[in-house]
Amino acid sequence: MKDENKTKKQLINELIESRKEIIRLQKAFNKFRKTADHLEKESDNVSMELAISLSEVFEALKKISSGDPEVSISEESEVGLISQLKHMVNITAQNIGEIVDQSHEFAISLAEQFDVLKRVSKGDLKARVTGISRVELLEFLKGVTNEMIESVSRAEEDLRLSEEKYRTVFENTGAATVIVEEGIISLANREFERLTGYSKEEIEGRKRWTEFLARNDLERMEEYYRSWLVDPDSVPGSCECRLTDRHGSIKDVFVTMAMIPGTRIGVASLLNITERKKAEETIMRLSHQNELILDSAGEGIFGLDLEGDHTFVNPSAAKMLGYGVQELIGNPSHTIWHHTKADGSPYPEDECPIYAAYKKGLTYRMTDEVFWRKDGTSFFVEYTSTPIFEGDSLTGAVVAFNDITERKKSENMILKINRTLKVLSSCNEILIRSKDEMELLNSLCTTIVELGEYRMCRVDYAEYGIASILRPVAYAGCGDDHPETLKETWPDRELDQKTEGEAVRTGKAVICNNIMTDPQFEHWRDEAAKCGYTSAIVLPLAENSGSLGVLVIYASEPDAFDQDETGLLTQLANDLAYGIVSLRTRTARRSAEEALKKGEVELKKRVKELEEFYDIAVGRELRMKELKEEIESLKEELEKYKKS
Repeated sequence: MKDENKTKKQLINELIESRKEIIRLQKAFNKFRKTADHLEKESDNVSMELAISLSEVFEALKKISSGDPEVSISEESEVGLISQLKHMVNITAQNIGEIVDQSHEFAISLAEQFDVLKRVSKGDLKARVTGISRVELLEFLKGVTNEMIESVSRAEEDLRLSEEKYRTVFENTGAATVIVEEGIISLANREFERLTGYSKEEIEGRKRWTEFLARNDLERMEEYYRSWLVDPDSVPGSCECRLTDRHGSIKDVFVTMAMIPGTRIGVASLLNITERKKAEETIMRLSHQNELILDSAGEGIFGLDLEGDHTFVNPSAAKMLGYGVQELIGNPSHTIWHHTKADGSPYPEDECPIYAAYKKGLTYRMTDEVFWRKDGTSFFVEYTSTPIFEGDSLTGAVVAFNDITERKKSENMILKINRTLKVLSSCNEILIRSKDEMELLNSLCTTIVELGEYRMCRVDYAEYGIASILRPVAYAGCGDDHPETLKETWPDRELDQKTEGEAVRTGKAVICNNIMTDPQFEHWRDEAAKCGYTSAIVLPLAENSGSLGVLVIYASEPDAFDQDETGLLTQLANDLAYGIVSLRTRTARRSAEEALKKGEVELKKRVKELEEFYDIAVGRELRMKELKEEIESLKEELEKYKKS
């Protein structure tokens, strides 16, 4: 729209300049006309006086030539040359004898000059006095006459050139132009012919300018014209109206009026703006549609000029940034909502991809940056910055963005869940392969730290007794030297609220979302800060008879353990507890089997001894019965031992 207004102003300025040129040429034309009229009048007066004087002189010379010495004529004349001529005639009359021979030459020469002046008075500006005379006065008279004719000829030529220049300008102003006298078009150029479809012959001197106006504009334009005739300064020098051409087509025109100074003659220039009006209507319609689209768009959209200032902002963008639309228009973009990076470090403007769009004409798409709201909070965005070109000129950039905070959360959640699932899978493999309890614990801690990308993992066993404590038995990650300092007497009432003791007592996971602000971690907050611990989770290693201890995991970011991750880690802790119990059970079974084998050997040895004793014994039946009963008793005892 700015360009359209600029074009309109340029056209108005060009029409005004054309009008000034026409007025200047008209002034020159009037000046030359006055000069020509003056010269023509002076020429007529001189010619008349010269003719009368020459006739008088001729008559006097005739008398002189006939020998009349009494000839005398009045020497008074406004033309010095004629006065001199008459004076010479009178002198000649006084000296008849000396000039009789010259009288004939005078007569012929003066007759020629009289004839030339007569031709000049009729418009023949090419006429000149010719011939050479021995009489100095006649030669002087010839020169004066020819010079006077030359002056008139130059004035006529200047006038002709002025009229030609005026008509050339009039015909080639680039706009339809007419001269209006008393409401009648007295002169029209070719552009006006093309605009209306009428020829000059049909227009000039025949049509009133109001005949071309569209019916709906007739009354308004007649009132405009009447006011303009009374006082041209009382109405605008230009206006828009519609005219009807020869074929009945309606055309929109931009009219500029000017009055020739000192007259009531008007000059009107008409510029056909029909196509421009259609284009403006189309642009307005498209602009309205675009405005509706921008206002309805869910993504934030704003335009920037070459300085990075906002030129337009849609409601979605303003809402996401926490500003009103007018608060942003005309103000710099980078210092308002793009001044700082996601990590809190300053964001230099010349490193900004949006800056590269409106300064270098480059297009960028970013998915890992943040914009800042009016309240000082930030949010993750995905945006595209695209340069705006008008022809070959870079005029700014447009930025379209979306708030992807929730998407980022979902992506991070999926990544964390996948990472935790990977940890869970790897730890289950370790549980299956491990044959030693300490090997199991150390491998599991290392896997949790490396695959889970946690800062530290630790397993504490509960030791029950007079001074019940949690003893670190395996750990991996940052701060491998600190677990010995964290032995915790969990049943003490004074330490009732401490996280690991609480997990053992309740059999439930305990989560600290921010160690730096959680009062339960105040006693070793400084140590945690040195290792980069920000959040933690304590998971009980539960079994049927109680708790074996806890699995403790530390993360570097706050709020690291959401509900889904906590569920998976709880499953991991339960699997670990099961694995520990299974390993202990297997170990106990191996020990029992070894003891059973040893007891079986001893029993078999004793049975053998008894059997040998039985074989060599003599005696009585009672003793044999007793021995048999004893053997049977030993056999039953052996069977029970095997079953246990």
